[in-house]
Amino acid sequence: MKQIPVILFLACLSLLACKKNPHFPQQNCPDPADCQLTALHTTVGLSRVSEGPEYNSEIFRGSDNRPVKHRGYLTGWGVPYVSNITYSGNRLTLTDSATAIKRMDAWFNACGQPDSATWYNTGLPNEIPARTRYKYNSSKKLTSFVVTYNESIPGGVVKEAQVIRDAHGNVLKLTDGSSVTEWTYNYNAPIKPAQIYYLTSSQPTWSATFLLEQFGSIDLKPRHLPKTIAWNMGGYQFATESIANVVISSGKVISYDHRTGSDPASGVHIRTVTLSYQCRSGHPGKF
Repeated sequence: MKQIPVILFLACLSLLACKKNPHFPQQNCPDPADCQLTALHTTVGLSRVSEGPEYNSEIFRGSDNRPVKHRGYLTGWGVPYVSNITYSGNRLTLTDSATAIKRMDAWFNACGQPDSATWYNTGLPNEIPARTRYKYNSSKKLTSFVVTYNESIPGGVVKEAQVIRDAHGNVLKLTDGSSVTEWTYNYNAPIKPAQIYYLTSSQPTWSATFLLEQFGSIDLKPRHLPKTIAWNMGGYQFATESIANVVISSGKVISYDHRTGSDPASGVHIRTVTLSYQCRSGHPGKF
């Protein structure tokens, strides 16, 4: 029986309940989690004076803990997007509930982890769709994801985002060569899993990965309490944020702040993240 690492912020692995099969031990599947994310809300403000919601994500799950509906809201969208989630074999399909337009397909391996995904509308010119392939190591940890977009160019534009971890499994860096997210951790503060705001919907070609992380299909969860996060795009570092005001209830991380620098004119810029979870009935609440 393999040892299961204790991991942080939310939602745990498998969307399709990856189970160990005694006939195929070489699959080496991670154990599925009992607790999964049901809501992630972020607000932005100055010195804890809220400017309003930034991103809201609600995930409605069925009795088997798989997502069946998603409701997302980003300030720039103006209206919430509600999507129905259906399954056929190893494929998940996300469909707009109002227009019936397909937003995403994702295909899963025998461990319930995504092999590939297609996001059908990035919202950017000539970048429809964005196709993503996921790569794993022998321990079934995500090591990179390869995105192909702008297929108006022969062969499209191909970028591989590397997932660089430390010896504990914490993600130190996500980078595709132009976009870079870097983390530091307090190694004296091990934590249980919870969702961390690694990815952002402002990177449209990463939209499938952004959502699959929230669904619990992709493991980017820290094992220790994060200290800082640095955002860098095109060689320009937007900010280095600190993680503060972490609130833990019944072993679950339910909120934390990203605090961005100190501007003498406007004060401290803050993104507050709040989380909620659903645990399978009769299970101990393993993340």
